[in-house]
Amino acid sequence: MTVLPRLCFLAAVCAVVPASASAQSVGVFRTATGARAAALAGADLTLGTTPLEALTFNPAGLTEVETRTLGLTLSAASANGDFSNRVDPAGGLEGARGLIPEGAVAWRLKGRPVVVGAAFGVDGAIGGDWVYRDAPGVAGATYGVQTNRSAIRVARASVGAGVRLSEVVSVGAAIAALRNDNELVAPYIFQSQAPVVGLKTLLSVETGGWGLSGTAGITARVSETVMVGASYRTPTAVTTTGGASGDIGTQLSSLGLVAPGAFTYSARVANRFPQQASVSSRVRVSPRLQVMGQVDWWDWSRAFSELAITLENGSNGVINSVVGGSTIVERVPLRWRDQVVRRLGAEYAWGQAVRLRGGYAYGGHVVPDDTLTPMTAAIITHTAGVGLGVDLASGTVDVALQVSPSATRSVTRSRLAGSGEYDGTTTRVGLRALSLSWSRRF
Repeated sequence: MTVLPRLCFLAAVCAVVPASASAQSVGVFRTATGARAAALAGADLTLGTTPLEALTFNPAGLTEVETRTLGLTLSAASANGDFSNRVDPAGGLEGARGLIPEGAVAWRLKGRPVVVGAAFGVDGAIGGDWVYRDAPGVAGATYGVQTNRSAIRVARASVGAGVRLSEVVSVGAAIAALRNDNELVAPYIFQSQAPVVGLKTLLSVETGGWGLSGTAGITARVSETVMVGASYRTPTAVTTTGGASGDIGTQLSSLGLVAPGAFTYSARVANRFPQQASVSSRVRVSPRLQVMGQVDWWDWSRAFSELAITLENGSNGVINSVVGGSTIVERVPLRWRDQVVRRLGAEYAWGQAVRLRGGYAYGGHVVPDDTLTPMTAAIITHTAGVGLGVDLASGTVDVALQVSPSATRSVTRSRLAGSGEYDGTTTRVGLRALSLSWSRRF
């Protein structure tokens, strides 16, 4: 990346940090990029109508750009949530709000049926500050009221091109650098490292790293009133590195052991983000009204089967002697399911310059009840959007409100290791976002 795209991309990463709990809708990855798509609940993203949509979901859509175009978007997102367990009926989500910037530029190569572009934005995130009392675990160990933070954030900087093969068909491809940051601050229950499985420690982990992702797609004008598109995004593996620290003293004391509990490690987290395929269509049913539909498939079952965490160079001699070395290897079970998301939207031209929009998206449950915790609460299934766009002399202004009504899930019996800390828990999450987009042709 050149200096300017790098600075813009890092600004996007920094700005989205406070909004990690609210950047997800209908699962984990965001329903839309830009205010136009947000109002439509992503109902025709695969057609890549704007440069930002095209570079994120289907680069073939870049061929719709007739002149050099710059687009910028700022979204204000927030989330609300509740959590209850057997010792705390009134836990909740705090501080889950923030700003999400995005932008793209595209231009047509002179004398050629090729449009190129670059973009930065946020693919999605999950997380937040959940405040609740830690339920007693092995030997009654509890860390009392804690602020539990678990975040997985993904930002993207991409470049791509679209080529018009004929008056009907266009194709495109893009490559993106992904920035993945992971954070965990919570009482953590060891899941796989013998012989400490089920024991609990205060743990703080922060890691970050880069990966590459590719997107390719096709669009076709079937007739003067019908356009269809299809796109594919590759899976992405990102190994992030950083540090970890914590204190297992409370657990040791509950077992009758007197030993230093503080520790530090170097940390490595292996994340895999899913492949994704989409198809969509847009039909002009009258001179003023067009309707859109899209179906997405997300391969979460392979990407989020488990989360691999490796802690190395441990500083606590007692822990090292118990586990047989200075390295702890954890495999956190996730067992997420594949997801199919269905989207519908409509746009109505009100007069010569104003466009009214609305949309709805539904996706089935991704996280199984038996591995659900508030820190992995990607439980939203419904999202609705409304908005409008205003055509200016040399560009557009779009605004949208997107709402994901509260979803509630309960865990009868958790498959996570421990002494049933997550048995009988209930988690509720709701989301909303306001987006403003501006574009200029020059």
